[in-house]
Amino acid sequence: MTGAARDHAATVRARWLGAELRRLREAAGYGSQVEVASLVGMSLAKLSRLEGGKRRIKVEDAAALLALYRVTGPARENLLRLCREGAERGWWLRASAHEERVAVHTRFESWATAITEYQPLAIPVLLQTPEYLRATLESSGLAPSEVERGIRLGVARRGSLNRDFPPRYTALVGETALRCAAAAREVVADQFLHLTLMAHRPCVTLRVVPNSAAQAACGGAFALMDFAAAPALVALESATSFLYLEESHEVRTYRGLARSLLRHALSHDDSVRFVAELADGVDHVKTTPRASITTP
Repeated sequence: MTGAARDHAATVRARWLGAELRRLREAAGYGSQVEVASLVGMSLAKLSRLEGGKRRIKVEDAAALLALYRVTGPARENLLRLCREGAERGWWLRASAHEERVAVHTRFESWATAITEYQPLAIPVLLQTPEYLRATLESSGLAPSEVERGIRLGVARRGSLNRDFPPRYTALVGETALRCAAAAREVVADQFLHLTLMAHRPCVTLRVVPNSAAQAACGGAFALMDFAAAPALVALESATSFLYLEESHEVRTYRGLARSLLRHALSHDDSVRFVAELADGVDHVKTTPRASITTP
């Protein structure tokens, strides 16, 4: 790809910024792109491409739109900074507010047509019950207000699987995440039951990854997201940030890692049976050492 073509390619920042400009337009009461395009002296086709994240947004174009939408202060500066960085590939999202970071990630999950998520040490948030999520957050030492906010954000993320046309969701869950579930017995039992129920949804595939396979993979948690009309992304989450990878070779690497994990994981049916057995023996899960499970 040439430098000029690369500059106008849809980067993850451009995709996010376009969606945010569309949201701001609608919030400002402009339901039609036609009216906005006329007011700022922009062609309708150009505005449509910008909101669709199909090309880099110039600072002057974004500034004109933000002025029309009456966006000022830090919100304006953050968006204009994204414009200046719009041609860069990948995105290390280090927003100071946890809520802002999760809101961005939730939006990407809601756009995805397929998500493959690997969690070696935790049950994926998309499959957690509110009670289990509460126990997880409380065990992290968060303040009560932060716990409530985390539950609200987690429930919002789960909405991706409840929409009319949900993504195909493949959850690769590490054996350790299941054997070391840390919560009250009834909460853990309900969480395991919820996992088995979610696994019966047509859009959800559950695959338990044995400890031996997870160690061989030598990788941490990741989420691979595919989209209908945009390049795939890989999301890596830490306690303070999300890192989005979009270079084709990076996506290929993680797609290969996902295939490797799938080869070593229990089948969907065996995974459901394994979790159901854990639900029947929660005391065993909480009090005995981790045991190995054997791939079929």
